[in-house]
Amino acid sequence: MRRLNVTHFTSFVKSAGEKLNGYRIQHRSLGILFPAKTSHISIKDKCNHLWRKFSSDGSQQIKLTRLQEIIGIINRKIDNNNIAQRLVQLEEAIKQPELWKDPKAGKLFKEQSELSKLVSQLQTLKSSRQQYLQLIEFGKEDKEYLNEAESVLNKAYEEALELELGALLSNEGDSGGCFIEVQAGAGGKDSMDWAALLLNMYYQWGNRRGFQVENVDETFGEVGIRSGCIKVDGPFAFGWTKNETGIHRLIRISPFDATGKRHTSFASVFVSPMVDSSVQIEIEKKDLKIDTLRSSGPGGQHVNTTDSAVRITHLPTGIFVKAQNERSQHRNKDLAMEVLKSRLYQLEIKKKDKERQDARSVIGENTFGNQIRTYTLHPYQMVKDSRTGIECPQPESVLSGSEDLDT
Repeated sequence: MRRLNVTHFTSFVKSAGEKLNGYRIQHRSLGILFPAKTSHISIKDKCNHLWRKFSSDGSQQIKLTRLQEIIGIINRKIDNNNIAQRLVQLEEAIKQPELWKDPKAGKLFKEQSELSKLVSQLQTLKSSRQQYLQLIEFGKEDKEYLNEAESVLNKAYEEALELELGALLSNEGDSGGCFIEVQAGAGGKDSMDWAALLLNMYYQWGNRRGFQVENVDETFGEVGIRSGCIKVDGPFAFGWTKNETGIHRLIRISPFDATGKRHTSFASVFVSPMVDSSVQIEIEKKDLKIDTLRSSGPGGQHVNTTDSAVRITHLPTGIFVKAQNERSQHRNKDLAMEVLKSRLYQLEIKKKDKERQDARSVIGENTFGNQIRTYTLHPYQMVKDSRTGIECPQPESVLSGSEDLDT
C-alpha cells in the first residue's frame, strides 16, 4: 500500500473534490477506514479527520490526544441520545414477565445488548487512558513500565478508532446487518470461478470480524458459481460493506486455459441492508409470485431430491430472489422473504436520497470499463480501487478475507 503523507492526501482530496462522495478511503498500514459519503461531514472535515489519524503514527502524545477526542465524541453521543436513560427503560422492560410473549422482544434484547456494549467500551477506554497515565508516572522511576504503557495506549487507540467509525456510520441501515449478492459476469468459466472466490472473500471477512455469516443461495455453474448470496449479521456490517456494490475485475493466468494465457474476469456485487423489525415493509400477497424448485448442486450425493428451493418474484418491481441452501422449504421461504424485504428497503433508501433509478443501476454492465476495483494476480500482484486510487500489493491477503474492505 502506498503511504499518503499529509501533503499528498490534502491535494488528493482537493483534486478529487465531490467525486469522493459515495466511496471510502483507507490507509492500510494504520488500519484506518473512513466513509466519504457522510452527509453531515464536509470534504474539509474528512480531510482533517484522516490527517489527524495519519499523523498519529509513531507519536504517543498524538495518539493520547486522539484517544481523548474519541472519548469525548462517544460521551457526547451517549448524552445527546439519552442512552443511559434508555438503558434504564430497557432493563425495566426486560424484567416484565409478559415481554416473552411479545414478538418484538428480540429487538429489545438486541438494543439493550448493543447500548450496554457501547457504555462498557467507553468505560474500558477511560480505564485504559488512566492506566496509561499511571504507567507513565511509574516509568519515571522504572523505565520497564514505559513499554507496557505504550502497549496499553496502542491497544486502546485501535479500539477507539473502531468505536469512532461506529459513531460516523450513522446513515440509515449502517448499524445493522446486510445481504451480499455476487453475480458472475463476462469471462465464462473464469468469471464463475471468480464469483465463487469473491463470495468466499466476503464470507471469510465476516467470520474474521466476528459477524454471523450464513449462506442464503448458490447457483452453481460449470465451475464456481453463477450467482450467490450470503447474510452477514453484526454491528455496522452494512456500513462496512455498502460501498462494495459494483463491478469487480480479476486479472490472472487462467487455470482453465491450457495455453497459460492471461484472462480478465468480471463479477458484480450488490449489498443491501437487513430490515430491522421496527421497519415496516408492506408486501401484499397478490404482488408475489412464489415458485418451488429443486436445489441445484455440484452433483452426486449432493443433489437435492426434494423441491426445497424457493424463488419469490415481486411483480410490481420485477425483483426476484432465491434461497436454496436449507433443507426445509419453509426455512428457504423465510430467508427469501428476508432478502426481498432487504432489497425493497434498499429501494426506499434510494428514493429518500432522490436517486430515481433502479437499485442495481449504479452497478453498470458486468464487463470492461465499469469496474470499481481490480484484483491483479499476473504479471504483477496488486489490488487497486478505481474510485480512490488506493492500492494494496497483497491480493492473496485481501481475497482470503484477512484485510478490511476498501483496501
